[in-house]
Amino acid sequence: MAIGAKPLIDLAREDSFRIGPLQVDPPLCRVSTGETLEPRVMQVLVALARARGAVVSRDELIRTCWGGRIVGEDSINRAISRLRRLAEGRGGGGFAIETVPKVGYRLVGDVSSIVPESRPGTLSPPTEPEKRPLGYVVIAGCALAALAAGLLIWSNRPPRPRAPAELAVEFFTTSGVPAGMAETLRSAMLSGVAPERFRVVAGEGSPSAYRLTGRLVGSADAITLYAELHGPGSRPPIWTPQVRFPKDASLAGVANRLASAARCVVDGADEPPVPKPPAALAGWASYCDENSKDVYDEDRQLEALRVATNAEPRFVSAQVTLAFFLGEGAMDTLGGQADALRAEGLRAAEAARKIDPYNASVYLAQSILTPPTDFQARDRLIAKALKVRPTGWGEEFQSQAQFLWSVGRLSEAMAAEKRGLAINPGNSINLLQSAAILGTMGRYREARALFENEAATRSDRSLIDQYWLRAALAERDWPTALRLVSSEPDDGVRTAMAPLIAALKSGSKDAAVAAGSAFEPLAHDPNALGSSTILGLALSGRDVDAIDAVGRLFDAKGVASLRLIYSPAFANGRNSPEFETMARRIGLSSYWKTSGHPPDFCLAPHSPPLCTTLSTSSRQAGFSRQRL
Repeated sequence: MAIGAKPLIDLAREDSFRIGPLQVDPPLCRVSTGETLEPRVMQVLVALARARGAVVSRDELIRTCWGGRIVGEDSINRAISRLRRLAEGRGGGGFAIETVPKVGYRLVGDVSSIVPESRPGTLSPPTEPEKRPLGYVVIAGCALAALAAGLLIWSNRPPRPRAPAELAVEFFTTSGVPAGMAETLRSAMLSGVAPERFRVVAGEGSPSAYRLTGRLVGSADAITLYAELHGPGSRPPIWTPQVRFPKDASLAGVANRLASAARCVVDGADEPPVPKPPAALAGWASYCDENSKDVYDEDRQLEALRVATNAEPRFVSAQVTLAFFLGEGAMDTLGGQADALRAEGLRAAEAARKIDPYNASVYLAQSILTPPTDFQARDRLIAKALKVRPTGWGEEFQSQAQFLWSVGRLSEAMAAEKRGLAINPGNSINLLQSAAILGTMGRYREARALFENEAATRSDRSLIDQYWLRAALAERDWPTALRLVSSEPDDGVRTAMAPLIAALKSGSKDAAVAAGSAFEPLAHDPNALGSSTILGLALSGRDVDAIDAVGRLFDAKGVASLRLIYSPAFANGRNSPEFETMARRIGLSSYWKTSGHPPDFCLAPHSPPLCTTLSTSSRQAGFSRQRL
């Protein structure tokens, strides 16, 4: 080997490392999703990861991955193409392979060692391979290691994804309803459900199908659907919903509600263990039925989930859903009652984890149940959810985006939203959150386009208008804000907001200060304390009062309350000593320091004084993160 030449990559001697959301195990030629790479492709990935973002020339790849042998252009191109598919697919866009024209390739993304004896943040240095044939070291080594590892984990492998459950919608009988209504309703159910996890068919279906039967009965002013859902081969129904609706109601809406509830019931009934006790199925069906309503009773849902999990503790979906409910409830509760809810939720999540440790939803539930001030634990749990079996609907990326937004890592939050939307493009929550994050980042024109598109395609605009109003206020888009202010709840905030917007629009600072006084009593009213109230305080120049209100809202509602402090409207408030005190009290400053991820506002040219208290290494890590 020539002096100074880089040695051949021996996969058997390479340490495991992490890249984006994936763990890479070179000796096994495997990534954490269970996917196996060809040995040569793995060598190319190791070569790019070693470079730590520097460009690796094609000649260097030939030396370190092909042993200097003459290979065609297609060989390298195929390896690079395979890695790009990995990055865009399993990698969720967490890293990328960039072509540098006429030079080579570079890996864009964070690479870190996961081996304890290695120096943190680096890959182990390459070592001179022993004098062994390349075929033995790479090909046989990967094959034997993969076989041994496969035998070792066989008994603890992730469960195989189940085929979509089948629901056979039979003909509805009628009494006193317009001709054709039953068939219209049935057709709406057959055509309105995505087939990925739930397959709806007409007629009796296969022997393994769930069967939905029903009877439509008309009265003077309404129609009632009496439905029954039967399991495969079962005689007694597992769900007997009654849906009452006006004669002029949208049948598509009725069908969607019925299909949504039926999908929920079938998904739960179809998962192991099968069969379940009747009480477990009844509790789950009651939860699904309530959850499908436009206005639902959370107490009923909670009680139904408790019935289901008590009757069948191995019912993973019920345990996870119960954990989520209890976590959300704990956010709205103070003191010992909140602690009791979290304890019950953690027991439910742990019961689910023991049965299905690869279930991403388990770790998302645990993250919600984490005490609000423990940002580090929440970050770790969401990261864990991203490494196990995907939910299939992008919830893990939605949760990641929400957390990153709450700790001020806005650029990363937007990237997580995009990954979620790549999986579930029509998800309205992801779209609205994306628009809100863009507004928080000061990219209001892009945010407005998203809001306008959502408003044009959704029948219920209330939530859209609330998100949009806050973005418009932060950007000082007064005409839009005045138009949207009616979307605020009628709890005094709406009455106070209109005069403040008018004063701000006039440009009179004195008028704005005077109008803003109406928000002071609202900030001390638990029913009126929220994002709009806090924004009213900040826009009227009451920065200290706004920061105090954020702290109290955080104590009552948790981390979601922090998202407002990163908006342009809080630019002055972030420069105050009170802001630094609040961030330290709730554990936010500690998280920024220990995680190495400061908020995006610390990366701006004129950052708040708080940023100087963060370590140099943390700020540099954040700077590198944003550049990538």
